[in-house]
Amino acid sequence: LAERVLDRDVLGSFSPQEIGNTLWAYAKLGILNVKFMDALADRAMQDSVIVRFNAQNIANTAWAFAKLGVCNDPLMEMLAERTLKSDVLSTFHSQTVSNVAWAYATLGIRNIE
Repeated sequence: LAERVLDRDVLGSFSPQEIGNTLWAYAKLGILNVKFMDALADRAMQDSVIVRFNAQNIANTAWAFAKLGVCNDPLMEMLAERTLKSDVLSTFHSQTVSNVAWAYATLGIRNIE
């Protein structure tokens, strides 16, 4: 699966939900493939993609990286910025808040501003 997803045409078609769900599944199974995760992170950080991330996509993506112990600072920063958008933050439920907070705490990421 990872090899197929790494194909530019396949990866380039991944939506925020497909990114989050795929990362979540890999993390749930304990499968660490840094090259694969980096490729999905790069896709997520594309301007046309990150702006479509919703609360669940953010939570699944952040949780997966933390669960596998992979800290991708640029991705985590973009997810945090997306989270703080009022139209996104207002849609967070207690479980998504908890998952995102756990992910950032697990990765040792703090916002000191």
